[in-house]
Amino acid sequence: MNATRSPQPAAAENFIPAEWYVGDGVTRAENSRLWPRTWHCAGRIEELKETGDYFTFELLDDSLVIVRIGDNEFTALHNVCPHRGRRLKDAPRGNVRDGLYCGYHGWVMDLDGSVKSAPNAEDWCPGELGKLRMLKAQLDTWAGWIWVNLDPAAPPLSEYLGPAVDILAPLGLEKMRRAWHATLRAPVNWKVQYQAFNETYHAGATHDGFISYKNLSSQAVLHGDHAVFYSKRTGPCARRDTLGQWHEITDLREELAANFIHQYRNLHALTLEPTFRAVNRLLEEVPTGSPPEQVLAELWRLQREETEKTGAEWPEALTPENFARMGTDWQLFPSTLVLPSVDGALWYRILPSADGRSCLHDIWALGRFAPGEEPEIEDLYFDSFEDFKGVNPFLEEDFANLIAVDKGMRSRGWAGAVLNPRQEPQQLSMMQAIQRYISE
Repeated sequence: MNATRSPQPAAAENFIPAEWYVGDGVTRAENSRLWPRTWHCAGRIEELKETGDYFTFELLDDSLVIVRIGDNEFTALHNVCPHRGRRLKDAPRGNVRDGLYCGYHGWVMDLDGSVKSAPNAEDWCPGELGKLRMLKAQLDTWAGWIWVNLDPAAPPLSEYLGPAVDILAPLGLEKMRRAWHATLRAPVNWKVQYQAFNETYHAGATHDGFISYKNLSSQAVLHGDHAVFYSKRTGPCARRDTLGQWHEITDLREELAANFIHQYRNLHALTLEPTFRAVNRLLEEVPTGSPPEQVLAELWRLQREETEKTGAEWPEALTPENFARMGTDWQLFPSTLVLPSVDGALWYRILPSADGRSCLHDIWALGRFAPGEEPEIEDLYFDSFEDFKGVNPFLEEDFANLIAVDKGMRSRGWAGAVLNPRQEPQQLSMMQAIQRYISE
């Protein structure tokens, strides 16, 4: 699995057998051979402010305690006491500066994983307790996230991520902060949930509430097991009025404003306050019918100006050219999706259930904030698509299809996915990567 090989054009093949999604033994094979051997973002660095601060990361039957142990130093310890196997931390976050206490027999483990103390330690032979320790997982940081891998033989994170590291670097993800976070338990297979968010081919039919995406197309580029797609308009944009009638937008200023304002009001991510203010100024300050290159240049200037007004830092490497290279949506195999924007990013993490019938979908909106002005957020949890209704109109349109997709994939009447060769090769690439992992 070489994630650093050169970008490849879309594959000519365009079929995924149904068995790769829901075949007998697929979930068991994924659970034992895929998930413990790949890199996953566990949480944001800024969540661990002081030495001893921790959060847990749950992956199937495994639990890790991610702890800050010093200035820019972290460790990932398997959340299990080496004595009798009790999970040490039940709470999802807290501080363990004084050690990890086991409520079963009173053992205390130090932050390096060694035994700090144990009742009746004299009962053991000298040095025996010193040989016991909590196992560590691989840990690295990138883009403001702590990443973990349960496989000690897995390649380093930078090698695993490949070109995504350099291409996304100008965005300054490491200096962003969370604008909001929600976790949703989705009652569908993780691949159904994940693949709904790594293509735009669905947008024209699925997202039809305010802006028409029917004249939208994308080109996927593969980077080893990862992929990115680049979207563009192939025809005029249209928007729906309050009476439900569609109107074609012929002015680029109005098209940009309509799209960004729709994101701001209904997705609550990608477009945050700076760009919302910038597009409103664009309508006021740039004349109708201005050349496209002038409109785009003015919007970029206004976005930077409105960002800097907040006191947030604008990354000097963030130029229109570098931003264009980033694309619309990155698939970072197997659990992460990143949608970059000038204001921040929309970040997804999708993790499986043991039986393959549901998954956990974490959604983070990241933004740029002045130091000390980062919002205090609440980690929201929703137990179903039904519970999520009324929270985020844009994402609810995506979720509306997925139970029916999951059911359809399990039908005897479905042989497999027939992909759009231009817009969906990343789906095939992802499934081929899964097959390689579970076949080894």
